[in-house]
Amino acid sequence: MRAIQKDVPVYSEWVATLDGYVNAQVRPQVSGYIIKQNYQEGSLVRKGQVLFEIDPRPFQAALDRAKGDLAQAQAQLGKSTLDVERDTPLTKARAIAQSQLDNEIQAKLGAQAAVESDKAAVEQAELNLEWTKVTSLVDGIAGIAQVQIGNLVGSNSVLTSVSQMDPIKAYFPISEQAYVLAQKQSSAVSTKHTIRFFGNSLDLILTDGDIYPRRGKILLAKWIQVRARSALSLPFPIPAMCCVPANMDVCMSKPT
Repeated sequence: MRAIQKDVPVYSEWVATLDGYVNAQVRPQVSGYIIKQNYQEGSLVRKGQVLFEIDPRPFQAALDRAKGDLAQAQAQLGKSTLDVERDTPLTKARAIAQSQLDNEIQAKLGAQAAVESDKAAVEQAELNLEWTKVTSLVDGIAGIAQVQIGNLVGSNSVLTSVSQMDPIKAYFPISEQAYVLAQKQSSAVSTKHTIRFFGNSLDLILTDGDIYPRRGKILLAKWIQVRARSALSLPFPIPAMCCVPANMDVCMSKPT
């Protein structure tokens, strides 16, 4: 038996904490009382899915009032238009004073401005009514509801959060020794923005021992590259992050 010298791969394992690639806080855009929760905590929700409903009755009343104001402004505009059309030939025939026609023209312009203003008020009232249905901004897993039915909420209230799970981030700390060895042994080339190390990919081992079918990559962000110039300012253990299961197999370090 003869010993043969050859390179063998060296593996390391870290305990990681999974985190959504995007963790979107769900907040209402109008104030009111929560009357309904339309999702189950921990379930998968889709972008645009209604998660909570706010009492719409005050906003429906505001919309009806805005529509009434618009109808009144349109009626006034119609009257002003008829006045101008009727008195224009009379003014040319010197049957009425020019000042009367001038006043009617200005009244018509004011009525037109009132109609535009009331149209904007109707659009805002329609938006407010639509916003009583609080929807998810992304596809992902919906978290625990932070409010209950009957709670009064406003624009600063956090109702829940939705975490995007594809891709997903895995945070894990590495020691100073592991970082130094990786920097010495890594054959990756430093770029302007990142340093590639620990090879090209990582496997995610689940709690039951199975390996997740997609592999992730690990990148150290530029802030570590800059801090690495001074050993005294480099934080240890270094927080690193891996992205799996990736449509975008790129991982970056967690910012400080």
